[in-house]
Parts: sequence; structure tokens; C-alpha cells
Amino acid sequence: MGIRKKILITTGIILALNLALAILLLYFAGFLNRQAAETARFRKENKNQETILISLEALRRDSEKAKLYTTELQEILPTKEGLENFPKEIAKLARANGVDARFSFGDGVNESEGLAATSFRLTVSGIYGDITDFLKGMESGKYLISFNKVDVAREPETKKYSALISAKVYHR
Repeated sequence: MGIRKKILITTGIILALNLALAILLLYFAGFLNRQAAETARFRKENKNQETILISLEALRRDSEKAKLYTTELQEILPTKEGLENFPKEIAKLARANGVDARFSFGDGVNESEGLAATSFRLTVSGIYGDITDFLKGMESGKYLISFNKVDVAREPETKKYSALISAKVYHR
């Protein structure tokens, strides 16, 4: 065997080993790329789970705060049955302000978003300043009231005023 043949065999073996090594490197590079992509996906998933856990913890804290506000809201808003005293409170406020008040509940209850409102009509007569004081007292009273309409007219023979009020009182 000549030297030439030995060189060719040695070169062939070296080239075959290099080719096998290149194939092996390409396989490992692909494997590493797949592993890197899977690791990135897991990290993203873990980040999403971490965000969800943080949000859940914030919701738990907020729900505890909401329970406190719910209790306060229940103390502020009477039940429908608790409106029995509302006409008495109106009469008491009218006497305190020196006006004559005639009260009547409306024909229905409106409910939206868990809050109910019962309409009422009120006719008030007296001196203009007393009527405005009476209305301010209603606004600042213990009931949550919204006025839909207030019509004020002067009675020419007595120089007093009368107000026709259409409003709602809110309850649970």
C-alpha cells in the first residue's frame, strides 16, 4: 500500500468524521433551538400565571374592602319596608320648616343595577324661603332622593308659594 492510498484513506476517514460531526452538531443545534423555544413558552406561561395570581390576590383584597362598603351601603339605603317611616319623616321636616306638605307614593318601583327607587309626589305650600329650606332638608336627610321635577307657583291672594314635587327615594 502506497503512501498515496494511506493519505486518501486517512483523508476519507477525517472527512467522514467531520461530516458525522457536522450532522451531529446540526442535530444538537436543532434540539437546543426546540428546547429554547419550549423554555420561552414556559416562561411566558409562567409570567401569565404570575399575572393571574397577582390579579387574583388584588381581587381578594378588594373583595374584603367591598364587603365593608356593602355593609355601609346597606346601612345607608333602607329596605322597601323601611320606607314606611318616610312619609312621617317628610311630615316632621315640613313642621320643622313651617310648611304644609301633602305626600303620596307613586305607582311603581324602578330597579336597575341592584338599586331600587320608589317614586313619590309631594305638594308643599308656604313662604318661599321655608319651602327652599324644606327642600334642602330633604336633600341632606337620611334618605337618598332624586328630584325629577319641581314646579313652584305663587298664590296671588295669599302671597305664599306652592310647589309640586315629583321625585324618587332609593332603597334596597
